[in-house]
Amino acid sequence: MYPPRPSIRLISDIFAFCSKDVPYWNTISISGYRQTAGMTLLAQQPMVNVVRVAMQALAAVLGGCQSVTDFVDPLGGSYVVEALTTRLEQAAREYIRRVDDLGGMVSAIEQGYVQREIQAAAYRYQLEIEEKKRVIVGLNEFTSESPPVTVVKIDPRIEREQAERTRAWRAEHTEILTI
Repeated sequence: MYPPRPSIRLISDIFAFCSKDVPYWNTISISGYRQTAGMTLLAQQPMVNVVRVAMQALAAVLGGCQSVTDFVDPLGGSYVVEALTTRLEQAAREYIRRVDDLGGMVSAIEQGYVQREIQAAAYRYQLEIEEKKRVIVGLNEFTSESPPVTVVKIDPRIEREQAERTRAWRAEHTEILTI
């Protein structure tokens, strides 16, 4: 996302264009945001990843993630969910106020605030794991001595052939793709 000003301008322009010219398209789709978190996946115990991603997808559905489901509130206004949402909203508003006090997000990025926040959060997270204040199944608790999962390696010849087929298909369909 560097340099930040042109990057943010580009996204803003795309959102403005889409709201005017393709109003029924969900512009959040361009952000790359998804509910599952790759940082939770483990190389040490990849079979645990299947369960993790399933749970994250379920959380997305229950949270009303529009790229997974069309339900706005599948829990029907559960008090606990509402209370947690209120607490999260208050914390978010406070955080946004701090960024605004720095002159907005672009200014905060330029001042290094965002990078420092990311580094501090990553450091706290790692400490919690190492001190077992945060349990990560398969990493710092509940590990198993299961045999390693076989990693499939694609023959480079097959990769080259597929890339060539893709290039040929694109060349044949260029006119259709640019309409």
